[in-house]
Amino acid sequence: MTTSKQNNTQQPTPQPDACQWVPDDEISLIDVWLLLTRRRIMIGLILVICLLAGGGYALLAEPKYEYKSLLEIGQTPLGTLNEPEMADIENPATVEAKLNSSGISRARQMATDTLDRPSTTPEANISRPKGTGLILVTSTAPSADYTLVQNLHETLLNQVVDEHAALTGATLARYQAQLAVEQNRLEQYIKDPQTSAYIRDMQRQKVDQLVALIENMRPTRIIQIAAQSEKPTSPGKAAILALSGLLGLMVGVFMAFLAEFLANARRELLSRETES
Repeated sequence: MTTSKQNNTQQPTPQPDACQWVPDDEISLIDVWLLLTRRRIMIGLILVICLLAGGGYALLAEPKYEYKSLLEIGQTPLGTLNEPEMADIENPATVEAKLNSSGISRARQMATDTLDRPSTTPEANISRPKGTGLILVTSTAPSADYTLVQNLHETLLNQVVDEHAALTGATLARYQAQLAVEQNRLEQYIKDPQTSAYIRDMQRQKVDQLVALIENMRPTRIIQIAAQSEKPTSPGKAAILALSGLLGLMVGVFMAFLAEFLANARRELLSRETES
């Protein structure tokens, strides 16, 4: 009987402390929409400010153009005279690696030294179109810095031209000397009536091979220097305006939530002071 009475006795429900905060993790989309609606003027003002700032930068920023220079790697003969094979003076991949490792920094310093006025030398990007013996140099700069870009590209590519000229100079001189000897011998065979026609034809064929070999030798040369693009590559006005609008919306929404939080915190403090 005592147990039954104890079970039927209602225990008092503990009341939460008045100062105890009960977290509410639920977020209502309607509340968010109402908050944004209340703060729409603030969001709009921030959006307009960001758009004006981005538009002003897009209009006032100096346009930059892309400049391209091309270097053609020369050809030199390999193999024997009877079976010559033309090959690149130097592997284009090796040339690209050498220019990227030390050539660019040296060329930038030399290009800057040629100017009478202090200036920041633009960057140069080295690439190698696949399947070609070409080296492409690309820079981006304002049109006022065209001379600086031209000096940079010429200095950079002339390093390769001079180096390859030294490599192939001795080879070309050797073939030219050999050609002079063979031509002189051919003239002697022609003048000598005792020389058979077969020997004359063989000698003439050897001379023709040397001539063709020398003609097929091609030095490394610059085929295009600092060609300017028709249209500016930067700044992209449409992209700047789009980013400015996105940034304005993000900052505006953030400031709206911050302002709402501060307003709620102020009201809560005032209500507690009134109750106390």
